[in-house]
Amino acid sequence: AASNLWHVQGEDDYIDEIISSMKKSLELNSDEQKAHLYLADAYQARGDEEKAKEHMNALTGIEMTMSASEMKILDNLKKQTGIDPGVKPQKFKPAGHDHDHEH
Repeated sequence: AASNLWHVQGEDDYIDEIISSMKKSLELNSDEQKAHLYLADAYQARGDEEKAKEHMNALTGIEMTMSASEMKILDNLKKQTGIDPGVKPQKFKPAGHDHDHEH
């Protein structure tokens, strides 16, 4: 059984909901990269590995800020799909620390 966050019996409706709301947010804003992470997770929870892989591939080389739980989702998906999209997790950087311009 998948170890996804919401994979509890009877929660397939919830998965459907996540899938449709994440798809909507991608339609509205194609930069909403994080939606691919949640979509991959939802499809994986459903056992739809092809779709999960599709969304993992969509994350290739992307930089995005991720919470600890999102990192965990990504790590699980890497193991489950065998795809490492090479997402670069951004840490929230304090503004004004740019060491490239030392005078």
